[in-house]
Amino acid sequence: MDGSMFVDLHLSESVGATAVELRNPARVAVELRPGGEPIQLGAAIGTNIVITEPARRTVEYPIVVRGYSRTFEATVLARLSAEGSAIDEYFTTAADWTVTWGEFVFEVPTGPGGDLSLFVGEESAEDGELEGVTLELSAG
Repeated sequence: MDGSMFVDLHLSESVGATAVELRNPARVAVELRPGGEPIQLGAAIGTNIVITEPARRTVEYPIVVRGYSRTFEATVLARLSAEGSAIDEYFTTAADWTVTWGEFVFEVPTGPGGDLSLFVGEESAEDGELEGVTLELSAG
């Protein structure tokens, strides 16, 4: 297979996993075995956004934000806030949009220390409301 693909496995406990590429026809086989390291924190999941990084809620700058989305026109909005006030906004483009999940990554280069909120998602085209996920972070 050429290119890349994401497979989400939503599990209730840790497992060992092995993925194998098969051909004629092209397919991927995933074998799961009980065990593995305990899961500390999972991804932050919204309807059209999945945030896989930062996995820990205590962060240092630059903050790398990674995940995948299926937002309108592949536009991903991130808004950093402290004490309820927006500090900065960032935009990036995911690898795909609307009906297909596309990967994105961006960096928050600098900002204040302490307790922060990081919203990642999009503004609704219908009413301008924010749709996505919010991470509560502590920056050192």
